[in-house]
Amino acid sequence: MKTKPRDLRIGVLVDGRDGHRAQALALAEALGRIHPAEIREEAAPRSALPAHLSHLMMHIGIGRPRSLFPEGWADLVISAGRRAAPALAALGQDLSCPVVQILWPGLPRAAFTRLILPQHDRRPGQGVIETIGAMGRLTAAQIEEAAAALSAPGQTPGPALGPEPHIAMLLGGPSRSAGFDSEGVFAALTGLAGQYPLWITPSRRTPQGLAVRLRSALPDAFVWDGMGPNPYPALLHGARAVLVTADSVNMASEAASTGTPVHVLQAPKLAPKLHRFHESLAAHGAARPFRGTIEQWSYTPLAEADRVAALLWKELDLSARLR
Repeated sequence: MKTKPRDLRIGVLVDGRDGHRAQALALAEALGRIHPAEIREEAAPRSALPAHLSHLMMHIGIGRPRSLFPEGWADLVISAGRRAAPALAALGQDLSCPVVQILWPGLPRAAFTRLILPQHDRRPGQGVIETIGAMGRLTAAQIEEAAAALSAPGQTPGPALGPEPHIAMLLGGPSRSAGFDSEGVFAALTGLAGQYPLWITPSRRTPQGLAVRLRSALPDAFVWDGMGPNPYPALLHGARAVLVTADSVNMASEAASTGTPVHVLQAPKLAPKLHRFHESLAAHGAARPFRGTIEQWSYTPLAEADRVAALLWKELDLSARLR
């Protein structure tokens, strides 16, 4: 009698950064859509040392993460970001399974089975899979479920949530790689007021004063107040267009996963790699600079996590591990 293949066992190392965790889980969950998977998260050992020194210490046995996953349990281990990379490299020496690093690790490429790097980093090479922007966890089904939950009786958070197609605004904020034009954002949104319902979700980096001004100037708009989970997945559902500030790769990438036109509000002092990212998003057909009006066009939604998962499934012959 033929036995049913067991679940794929995927370890995920997290480093405490939400964006890194989201990408690692996005890839693990995409693999789970190819074959049922058991996903286990573990915190990577913390180190105040630079990645290359932490890697060296672990290589000689100091701080080596030997007990993060049971012996023989993992079929694949994934991490994202430099903080988790030394632990993943050490696990690659100890475990008899592939190790996949997302984002540049600051360590030799040979320490990992595969590197998943954004195109805008310009680090192609052997064992590298390049992505357009960041891999996101949102799927069309999840967006639809979030919208249904938000519109349930007693759950609607504001008067802007209605049947008419709306504009979703994803607000970032200043970072090391980009400035932030609060006045430009305010002018763009007040200029659209009255034309479309506006659903606006600030992030943790959004200047607090901007959200306060928007609530005052746009009484008919929904501006998330920061209480409870961020409703932005629901806001993407049924949107006529998505506006996003140029400072965030993750927000623009997830917006481009919807197939909805993405309008990018430019930011001052944008780092070259962010310029390259927005160029790649525009080349894909997903995004255009916001020029004061809402445009309509179509494109193939980004599904980078699923694309990368399919490549790993084949290239690493993961099905063989289940036999």
